[in-house]
Amino acid sequence: MDEQEIKFLEELLYNTDKNNIISQLGEVDNPLMLHVFAANYIGIVDLIFQ
Repeated sequence: MDEQEIKFLEELLYNTDKNNIISQLGEVDNPLMLHVFAANYIGIVDLIFQ
């Protein structure tokens, strides 16, 4: 993954608009990016609800 893809994922992780997140993830064609997003999203949710 390049720096631009990492920045894209970082912005999605802090996005609070569910519909926007779903829309943008629907356009991702790199399975690694989806995996990294999912792993980090779960990590953030775990931190919030501890």
